[in-house]
Amino acid sequence: MRDRCQPVAAEALCDSWKQRLAEAGMRWRLAGSRAGDADGAEFQRLLAVVQASDCPG
Repeated sequence: MRDRCQPVAAEALCDSWKQRLAEAGMRWRLAGSRAGDADGAEFQRLLAVVQASDCPG
Protein backbone atom coordinates (compact mmCIF):
# COMPACT_ATOMS: atom_id res chain seq x y z
CA MET A 1 0.00 0.00 0.00
CA ARG A 2 1.22 3.51 -0.83
CA ASP A 3 0.13 6.88 0.39
CA ARG A 4 -0.67 9.29 -2.37
CA CYS A 5 -0.90 12.99 -1.88
CA GLN A 6 -4.01 14.54 -3.31
CA PRO A 7 -4.45 18.22 -4.02
CA VAL A 8 -6.77 19.95 -1.58
CA ALA A 9 -9.67 21.82 -3.14
CA ALA A 10 -9.26 25.59 -2.86
CA GLU A 11 -12.45 25.97 -0.81
CA ALA A 12 -11.35 23.30 1.67
CA LEU A 13 -7.92 24.90 1.92
CA CYS A 14 -9.46 28.29 2.71
CA ASP A 15 -11.72 26.69 5.31
CA SER A 16 -8.71 25.04 6.92
CA TRP A 17 -6.75 28.31 7.15
CA LYS A 18 -9.78 30.13 8.54
CA GLN A 19 -10.27 27.40 11.15
CA ARG A 20 -6.62 27.67 12.20
CA LEU A 21 -7.01 31.46 12.47
CA ALA A 22 -10.16 31.12 14.59
CA GLU A 23 -8.50 28.61 16.92
CA ALA A 24 -5.41 30.81 17.30
CA GLY A 25 -7.61 33.81 18.08
CA MET A 26 -9.49 31.84 20.72
CA ARG A 27 -6.24 30.64 22.34
CA TRP A 28 -4.96 34.20 22.43
CA ARG A 29 -8.16 35.65 23.91
CA LEU A 30 -8.69 32.89 26.48
CA ALA A 31 -5.08 32.87 27.66
CA GLY A 32 -5.10 36.61 28.29
CA SER A 33 -1.98 37.94 29.94
CA ARG A 34 -0.71 34.39 30.57
CA ALA A 35 -0.17 33.92 26.84
CA GLY A 36 2.53 36.51 26.47
CA ASP A 37 3.25 37.63 22.95
CA ALA A 38 3.58 34.17 21.39
CA ASP A 39 -0.16 33.53 20.91
CA GLY A 40 -0.72 37.05 19.63
CA ALA A 41 2.17 36.72 17.19
CA GLU A 42 0.81 33.41 15.90
CA PHE A 43 -2.64 34.94 15.43
CA GLN A 44 -1.14 37.88 13.53
CA ARG A 45 0.92 35.52 11.35
CA LEU A 46 -2.14 33.45 10.44
CA LEU A 47 -4.21 36.59 9.86
CA ALA A 48 -1.60 37.83 7.38
CA VAL A 49 -1.65 34.47 5.57
CA VAL A 50 -5.45 34.54 5.21
CA GLN A 51 -5.52 38.21 4.18
CA ALA A 52 -2.83 37.66 1.54
CA SER A 53 -4.64 34.64 0.11
CA ASP A 54 -7.36 34.38 -2.48
CA CYS A 55 -9.81 33.13 0.15
CA PRO A 56 -13.14 34.95 0.06
CA GLY A 57 -14.21 37.08 3.00
